[in-house]
Amino acid sequence: MCGRFTLTASAETLAEVFGMIRFPVFSPEYNIAPTRMIWGVVFQDGQRTARQFKWGLVPFWADDPKIGVRMFNARSETAHKKPSFKNALNKRRLLIPTTGFFEWERVGSQKHPRYFQADKGQPFAIAGLWERWFDLDGTELQSTTLLTTEANDTVRPFHHRMPVILPASRWEQWLDPTLSSARLPNDLFAPAPNDVLHIHRVSQTVNNVRNQGPECIERAD
Repeated sequence: MCGRFTLTASAETLAEVFGMIRFPVFSPEYNIAPTRMIWGVVFQDGQRTARQFKWGLVPFWADDPKIGVRMFNARSETAHKKPSFKNALNKRRLLIPTTGFFEWERVGSQKHPRYFQADKGQPFAIAGLWERWFDLDGTELQSTTLLTTEANDTVRPFHHRMPVILPASRWEQWLDPTLSSARLPNDLFAPAPNDVLHIHRVSQTVNNVRNQGPECIERAD
């Protein structure tokens, strides 16, 4: 699964990496948790555009948006069959920019966090889905979920699931609005190669979602 991640790269770096004219300026985020507003990259008006989404997908048919609290991840293997995700998988796919994510190792009563990042802390993309939901007064909520897959050898000692990490060579295909979910190749959802991610131990500072500073990702080994 993926229940906590970071986005610490600059807007300029993200614009360059994701092939965009610009990325909105924002403050670095070191401990992003579900229900927060997060950045997503979509294909809109012929170009890649960054927009904000609430993390925790609210299906368009939901009676209560609180359902999104438990919809922050979707299993890539079954998303095409789930009422909550199948329409979004077919029509509303996006990239979630990130610079790393956290998993925990339980030792007795303690949870020891680990931080997973790409080489030199470079940004990478997690595959996501997004949805529109309208309140009775017409207020629109745009929300998102992160897709997961089986863990690779790097992540497996800490969790049996990991985010679907898409290489840049697959971004255009994933964002293509003319490509239905039935035409998506299965290998899009394969676990990332073992050498894509580097891991180090961090302090338990990150365990509290109220802690948001760079100390959340500092090496604690």
